[in-house]
Amino acid sequence: MDLVYIITIVLASLLIPSTLLKGKDSHYRGTLTKLILYHFLFSIVFYFFTRDGGGDAWTYWMNSKELSFDDFVYLINEERGTYFMEAFNYVPAGIMGMGFFANTILYGLFGAIGIACFFVVTIKLVPFNSRIRGIKIFPLLLYLPNLHFWSAGVGKDTLLFMCIGLFAYAMLKPGKRIILIGISLVLAYAVRPHVMLLMSVGFGFAYIISSGLSLSKRITFFIILGGLSIYILPQVMDYVKLDDLSLTAIADKGQSQASLLQEGSGSSVDVASYPFPLKMFTFLFRPLFFDAHNITSLIASVENIVLLYLVFLAFRSYPIRTYKEAPFVIQSLMVLLVIATFLFSQTLGNLGIMIRMRNMFLPGLLIYILWAFSFQSTYKIKR
Repeated sequence: MDLVYIITIVLASLLIPSTLLKGKDSHYRGTLTKLILYHFLFSIVFYFFTRDGGGDAWTYWMNSKELSFDDFVYLINEERGTYFMEAFNYVPAGIMGMGFFANTILYGLFGAIGIACFFVVTIKLVPFNSRIRGIKIFPLLLYLPNLHFWSAGVGKDTLLFMCIGLFAYAMLKPGKRIILIGISLVLAYAVRPHVMLLMSVGFGFAYIISSGLSLSKRITFFIILGGLSIYILPQVMDYVKLDDLSLTAIADKGQSQASLLQEGSGSSVDVASYPFPLKMFTFLFRPLFFDAHNITSLIASVENIVLLYLVFLAFRSYPIRTYKEAPFVIQSLMVLLVIATFLFSQTLGNLGIMIRMRNMFLPGLLIYILWAFSFQSTYKIKR
């Protein structure tokens, strides 16, 4: 029966390009199809890394199989985070009886939806495909291995990756895609409430400061954003076990969390002793070669060197104007990345966990790099 599920899931994924790419964009369907099939290869890799007790993915699957229907109803409605994930997996694992591999492929579909949404955002908003040393960087940048690995298997990171992708895609036409906005926010809230709050604040802040909007729209959105933030903030604080919003409390929480995550790991880093800029650099661009202790960290090191090089090129010319001229959705993804980097760089003391947490925000940086090269090349010509 698992084979039927897997074939159905893969076939459903192949409908994504024709669903999202219409009219003049239809010539990208083949390119997106190849990217989706590439993504599923990492679901297979993820399965071999996590089967037979590997990490949270196996725990979610095993625990969900043991739930009763009453447990499922309670957890899906009342709980957040890990318990919600167990309830979320109850339908495929408990009711449908899917094996762990089939369930991993299902999550590969969720990640593929996220990848496809970021792909569409790029072709809609980046007008010119730049070359680096004669090589077109789109869609090449979207083939980074870690980008796919951490969004291709059972886990919170895959669902949040999809949520941010869906949200960004929906914000291209928010009036027509309000249902997608609601789905992405509700699901993100259930998986990690603080990420849902970051999404609201990141996109909301960029929306408010956007120069292309009337004052009345900014005020209206500010009121909506403020109300949503006030409503959800107490629940977020309870989820992250934060007693108050004082700088002292946040700093203490960050230091204790970083120390906890640092213990007993070959990829631990003492971020508590780092100055603030180095903490942010560590979250965004490490591990580097001197951190590598296995094949996965070595691959991540190569990716980070490439990212560092591209970021240097993208930000060395007209950085302020490049951001100001960027479309609203690209601005929002960058604001979201900056806020997430500011917060998570203070609380994570393990490079492996940093890569996982960064991954859901990384497409924003990749799309901004593509935009920067596109804008700067045309801006130089105009000047």
